[in-house]
Amino acid sequence: MDRQDSGAERRVARAPLIELGTALTCGFFAALLGAGPAALRLEGARLGWWLMAAIATPITVLAILILREAHEGLRAMTGGNWSSVRAFVSAVFVIWAPAAFALAATLGATTHHRPLGGVTFALAALALFAFAALVARRLVAFHVALHDTSRALHNAAGAVLHAVALVLLFAGVRLLHDKLSATAASLFIDVTALTLASALGARHELSRSRRLAVLSPPLLVVIAVLLVATPRDTRTLVTARSPTFAPLLGLVP
Repeated sequence: MDRQDSGAERRVARAPLIELGTALTCGFFAALLGAGPAALRLEGARLGWWLMAAIATPITVLAILILREAHEGLRAMTGGNWSSVRAFVSAVFVIWAPAAFALAATLGATTHHRPLGGVTFALAALALFAFAALVARRLVAFHVALHDTSRALHNAAGAVLHAVALVLLFAGVRLLHDKLSATAASLFIDVTALTLASALGARHELSRSRRLAVLSPPLLVVIAVLLVATPRDTRTLVTARSPTFAPLLGLVP
């Protein structure tokens, strides 16, 4: 009986219409979350935030679908322990990123020989990465223990880890503001924010939610209205202040 129930649950989880509907819903909200940093540059133009989310939704939906398939592949390779792999990768980044940003800023300020500075950074970053991997392994063991104790705490810890990674990216770009142009910094932050938001939206349990799938048709209407009815001055503001979203907006008639 249990095998039949699990098989039925599996068929629901892989139902194409449900997966597509949840991908659209999660993709829209991931785009809304990922467009948050760019929205801060619009000086309170909230409609511009929604417009950027609408034009980025196709990208986040595609990213979510790809990440879900990658999830299934890694589940097959790791025996269903993909959550630990994801937690390990996120933990390594959270530990390694601030140290790498600080190292890059220090070398940029003290080293005038670019090739030497590049080699020094590569070697030091590799050593930092190895240290981060060791620490991350301990954190993942704690993360797995949380899953055995409380699924809610386990999911909350994963969400906090993604949020910390995003905060560290902001801090790192601010630390390197003299080394990066405003456009490069904006692109870096926006692309990373959309990537992290898509990763959150690609969570396996969300792909099986019929409630999320039901929301997709009205969200399609919302996206269509935003693309068609947004005032021209808002479009102009997004084009001027958001170099990441401006090319996408240029594709909208």
